[in-house]
Amino acid sequence: MDRDRMCEIVDGVRARGGGDVDRMAVVLFDTLCGLGADEVVAFHRECGRQHRRMFVDPLWCAGDFAIGPLGDDLFADLRTHLLFRGLEVVDEVLADPDALAGYLPAPPRRRPRPGAVRGGAAPAGPLAASADTVGLPAARWLLSRRGPGVPRGGHATRWGCCGRWDV
Repeated sequence: MDRDRMCEIVDGVRARGGGDVDRMAVVLFDTLCGLGADEVVAFHRECGRQHRRMFVDPLWCAGDFAIGPLGDDLFADLRTHLLFRGLEVVDEVLADPDALAGYLPAPPRRRPRPGAVRGGAAPAGPLAASADTVGLPAARWLLSRRGPGVPRGGHATRWGCCGRWDV
């Protein structure tokens, strides 16, 4: 399977899925079930080629900056997200990693905490000083995507653009 055929399948899945990730997964499954075994294997290989093409430090660093420290799994999820946006998006982000910011979902809007006074003094308590920091909404959004904490044990996590690894 060539790149153009894979693009046809991805574009069809995106169009019929309407942007809903769960619906797109069902549509992709149905589409692949309608193909022969050789075509499914070829689709998988072409997706793998595109994933390897996106496995570059500038994209990883842009993801680190936009989302937070990306481990291997989250970086793979990011590449899949970009792939199912279309190869035009992949090409654009590879040419200019700063363009990644335009293709990420926005973090949810921050809701006021109970007892917080809008425009007034911050609520008292041990976390009051850090509760209104700028990075907190983004951190909450990131943790909701990844779960609490940093993966440890058998997982390798790459921290930032410095190339340091935490195992």
